[in-house]
This record gives sequence, structure tokens and C-alpha cells, in this order.
Amino acid sequence: MTIKWERKPIRDIFDIQSGKRILREELREDGPLAFVSSTEKNNGVTKFVSEANANKTLSSNVLAINYNGSLGSCFYHPYKAIFSDDVKILSLKDAQNDRDVLLFFKTLLLKQKNDASYAFKFNANRVMNQEIMVPVGDEGKIDYAYMKKRVGEIFRKKEEAYLKWAEKRLSSMKREDIPALSSVKWGQFLLSDICDISSGEFNINGEEEQDGGGEVPYVTSTAQNNGVSGFVPEGGPSLAKGVISVNRTGSVGKAFYHPYWARFSYNVRILKLKDEKADEGAHLFLCNQLMAAGKSYNYGRLMGTERLTKAMVYLPEKDNRPDFEYMSKYVNNVMIKKYEEYLSWAKTKKNE
Repeated sequence: MTIKWERKPIRDIFDIQSGKRILREELREDGPLAFVSSTEKNNGVTKFVSEANANKTLSSNVLAINYNGSLGSCFYHPYKAIFSDDVKILSLKDAQNDRDVLLFFKTLLLKQKNDASYAFKFNANRVMNQEIMVPVGDEGKIDYAYMKKRVGEIFRKKEEAYLKWAEKRLSSMKREDIPALSSVKWGQFLLSDICDISSGEFNINGEEEQDGGGEVPYVTSTAQNNGVSGFVPEGGPSLAKGVISVNRTGSVGKAFYHPYWARFSYNVRILKLKDEKADEGAHLFLCNQLMAAGKSYNYGRLMGTERLTKAMVYLPEKDNRPDFEYMSKYVNNVMIKKYEEYLSWAKTKKNE
């Protein structure tokens, strides 16, 4: 099937609303309401706040495009959210704000991102005057049905693939009969007694190498994407697998497990458990405990090698040693519960 495409101005497709200026420190308490600003992380959501913060920008099932900060980034928001004045809120004029249609438009709008820069911001007029290529029918009208069908097919394929993977994964797992966390004995352990601690690469030239491409995950001090900020060529002294990274700077104290080969920035520290029998579950349990301990660190009190060497961590204990077997079984049970919840949800959705 051949699809016809035409260039159309955004102002003919969307109603465009401005966000509202509000300082993050003015937002009242935590809650279920998403606050969207001009970040390119977490679907544009900076934090979740109380519904008492609701204002004229309160919307759901809309697109938001950044005209400040991460210029040109565009996200779909199916949930209730309020929006900062660094974004523009877009809703369709002549069609229902359907999820699949809006996600199709999101991709089209992101193609305009390279046209934005700090000196050429997406203000209201520029957003409205921008043109995008859209699929059209015989009469030159936007083919919303094609958009919905195309994205729907992608979702179905992805959901079916994950469903099969989750079923296969669950079939290979067995729920373990173990005591509750509150019932086990806990101990405090010196981190350097249970882990070898090393630094990442100081002169990895991460930005240049990421631009140059590669296949090895490059781990930096971000809190997103399991710490991976890009991909770099193989090699380098930090190359490691089956280790935990702990952020020294940036998102200080965040910890991630890397079962794959990866290279590491100097802004993270690499932890390798000395107990070679400790599996993925044990590593994930330790990550959680490290992040709990890491809350006492910040940009003014970095989590460097010396402090990590002296750091203490609370873990389930057996015979005066960390009980990694229990940790593994505990995480196994958590994952079984998550898979079962997902499969139950997927079955209900399929029968709707």
C-alpha cells in the first residue's frame, strides 16, 4: 500500500496552549499529579505532586513539546499533568486525542528537533508555523486511521513478544519458601570486606566516543537507563561484566547492576562481589541497600572510593556473613510476583 504524504503547518492540526511558570520549590508535597518541564528524561516528568497544585494547564491525553531546556523534545502524556512555561501543550483540533495517533505525531514532531537551538527556540509562533510531513487520504485530509492502525500494529507486536518472553521466563522460575524480611537476621558489613572497589576510566572521552558509536554500554553518573548514557567502542581498563556501578557524582549514590560487558566513567565506582556464587538476584538486592545508604551523600559529599571503602551496608546475615542465597531467593519471589501481575493484566486487557 502506497501512502501519500503532504506538508502541513502544525497550527492547522493542533490547538496550542502555553504552560504556566511555577518554581519547583513552590510545588506542594508529593502526590499523583505529574509535573512536566523541559527535561528530556522520564517522559518530561520532573516530579509527582499533590493535586492541590492543579492549575489552568491541567491536562491529560496530550502532547507537550519543549521550547526551552531540551529544545524540541516531545512527549505524550496520557495521565493527568500540569505543565511548566518551558513547554507547549498540543491537542488535536479535528480528531480525537487517541493514544496511537498522538504517538504517531510525536515521532513526526521529533523530526523537527534538529531545527531547534537555544537561539532558535520553539516559541508559540514558531511552533504554530512549523510544518510537518503527514500521511493524507485522497482528498488531502490527514489520514488519522492509518496513523492509528500503524502504531497499533507496533504495540501489538511488542506486547506479544514481551508476553511470550514473560511466560517463558516465569515457567523457568520457582517460588521459594523463605521467611519474611522482618524475620531474618540482619548484620552490618564493611563494603570493602564483601566487594572489590575500583574506579572507572578518567580519560574515556565519553562524549566523543558516544558520538563515534560503538556496541559497549557506557555507564556514567546518570540516574536513568540503568546508568547507561550511550555506547562506546570495546576495550579500555574499566571493561567489566557482572558488576555494580555506584555514582560518585551526578545522581550521587545511585547503584545499578550490569550483567553485560560495559565501560565505566570516572564518575562512578565499580563494585565486584568477592563471593563468586552471588547471582543476579543477590546483586540487585545489594543495589537496593546501597541506594538506601547512599541517601546520606550529595554533591557536597561525594561517594568516592575512600568513603565507599569505609561504608557500612545492612544485609541479611547467616553465620556472620552476608546471606546472598536468601537475597537471591527473595528477589526471585519478587520477580515472580511482578511477572504474574503483568500476565494477569495482559490477559484482562486482551479480553476487554
